[in-house]
Amino acid sequence: MAKTVAKMFLPSLVFISTFAGATLIPPHFRNAVVALGSMNPIVTPGQIALPGQPCAWTTEGTGFLYGYLVQNDPEASKRQYEVYLVTNRHVITEHTAALAIAKLRRPPQTEMECGSPLPKEDIIKVRMNPLNSSLRGREFDLPIKNWFYHQNNGIDIAAIRLNAGYLKTEGILDVFFQNDDMVYRKDQLKAKGVAAGDGVFVLGFPMNLAGMQRNYVIVRQGCIARISDMLDGQSTSYLLDAWFCQLGLAPFDHLIWPHLSY
Repeated sequence: MAKTVAKMFLPSLVFISTFAGATLIPPHFRNAVVALGSMNPIVTPGQIALPGQPCAWTTEGTGFLYGYLVQNDPEASKRQYEVYLVTNRHVITEHTAALAIAKLRRPPQTEMECGSPLPKEDIIKVRMNPLNSSLRGREFDLPIKNWFYHQNNGIDIAAIRLNAGYLKTEGILDVFFQNDDMVYRKDQLKAKGVAAGDGVFVLGFPMNLAGMQRNYVIVRQGCIARISDMLDGQSTSYLLDAWFCQLGLAPFDHLIWPHLSY
């Protein structure tokens, strides 16, 4: 039976498959991919926003939900996890510059046109889909100061802890990539024989294509171009051959421990 492993690259998710044929991404995997950005007026290139213009979600990057096991239990439903939102470091560090550009298109007279004050440089929003598919996506503020990064500045990864209990009670959170069940570390990738040539699925929201009302993830296929140097400890990154590099998934219904790369 063909299986799919998930593997994370940001701003999208990558799944790898060592099997040819009809390898499918589990449907719930798509629900663990979210959009980061802000609400802004819809403007024609070269013009500025005017009072009364409609607003739309602007995607700055893709993220995914990652669950870290903090309390184990023989019954999977009773296990407790801390839930984190993971994205690229540059999505967060370049947010201020992105807002400066957005504000040029949204002058003070349109401050309340999108139902909220002008976006703040110290806040980035995440849009998540309610479990009820008839409802539009909801945006939540995430303070920039609460994000943390890999100690190696050359590794393009950032994460922030979420209030999973609140998101569940709000009917938002129902799935995340569990580190004890859906994720492979580097040594596990090696043991499973993951290698160049293995197929991958790439998930994300490139070019601001996230959907007008809700997140509708884009899925593309590709393959691992090179990974042996990373598995041997000679590199901190690996290469994919895919149309766009977002969040990547690989074989066995597991998420490969992410090395995020744009």
